[in-house]
Amino acid sequence: SNAPGPMYADASLAVSWVLRSVAEHPLSRAEAAGLVGWLKSHILPHPVVVADLLKDGAVRSSIFKLYSRLCGAEGLAGPAQEVACLFNLVMLQLVAAQGQAGSPFHPAMEALCLSSLSEKDEATRASAAFLVSLYIKDIWLGAQWPDTLLAHIRMVCEAADDAPSSEEEAIVVLCKDVASAASDA
Repeated sequence: SNAPGPMYADASLAVSWVLRSVAEHPLSRAEAAGLVGWLKSHILPHPVVVADLLKDGAVRSSIFKLYSRLCGAEGLAGPAQEVACLFNLVMLQLVAAQGQAGSPFHPAMEALCLSSLSEKDEATRASAAFLVSLYIKDIWLGAQWPDTLLAHIRMVCEAADDAPSSEEEAIVVLCKDVASAASDA
C-alpha cells in the first residue's frame, strides 16, 4: 500500500537517521556500496518513504553531502567507480521523485547512467559518470537548467573542433551524443 502509516513513518525515521549519520563520517568502499545498494533495493521502491525523506531539508542536504563525497573526481575512476555509477542511478531516481525530471536532458542522462553501469571501457565509464554527476549536481541544487553540464559539453565540443584528431576521446564522443540528444528533444 502507498498509504502513509506507522510502518512508513518508522522507515522514514530510520532512513533519515542513517543518511544524516553517514553523511558525517567517511565510509569504506564496501560500506558505501552497501548503503547505495540498500537505498536502491529497499528504499526507492517505496514512494511514500522517498517523498517523506525528500521533504526534509536536513536529509536532502545529507544525501547531497554523501553524494558529493562519493561521486567527486576521485570516485569516478578506479575501484570506487562502480559505487559512483550506482549512486548516479539512485540520484536520478530521487531527482525524478522530486518532479525535476522534466528537462530534455533527463532521459539522456538516464540512458548515459544505465550505459555506464555496463560499460567495460573505464575511460568511457568515468566520462559518463562524470557527465551524469554534473547534471545531478545542477538539478539537485535547484537549477532549472543544467548550466554546469551545458558549459562543460560546450567547452569539450569546442576544444575538439579546434584540435581535431583521428580518434576522439570518450568524453568528446559522449558530450556530442548528449548535445545531439538534447537538441532532438
